[in-house]
Amino acid sequence: MSEATKSDWDPPFEVGETFTREFVFDVESIKAFARLALDDNPLHHDEAYVRTTRFGGLIASGTHTISWATGCLAGFVSRRCASLGLQFDYTLRRAIRANERATVEWRIDAITRKDSLRGYVLDLSGRLINSDGEDALIIKGKSLILPKSALEA
Repeated sequence: MSEATKSDWDPPFEVGETFTREFVFDVESIKAFARLALDDNPLHHDEAYVRTTRFGGLIASGTHTISWATGCLAGFVSRRCASLGLQFDYTLRRAIRANERATVEWRIDAITRKDSLRGYVLDLSGRLINSDGEDALIIKGKSLILPKSALEA
């Protein structure tokens, strides 16, 4: 960063930095999340019905996969500084089956100082990878980062 863009606070991240986390979408979490999200789709609740579909078993709702992938990012970033999500675009590519292990992967593509927001904007690329190594979810996003003290009243 040049002196012209130097601030009192430097972002604790670097362009190209990546973060990954694995988790399992178990049957109980799929049903509970769908209930909390008001998603009555039987693909997330009715095990007898869903066995007759092309999925062969329960699948996580799109809101579930999106929430967990985005939540993992928020947890990672907020350990280092304050963070507020600004914009996220999601492409759902494949279903995540019950009891499937998935990996979320995030990459920092750019870090831009944003004086009007008193912080920096992280441009991010993310994806949720299913147990077959395929992209189930592709994400592009922007998060504002700033010193934790910036959120104090």
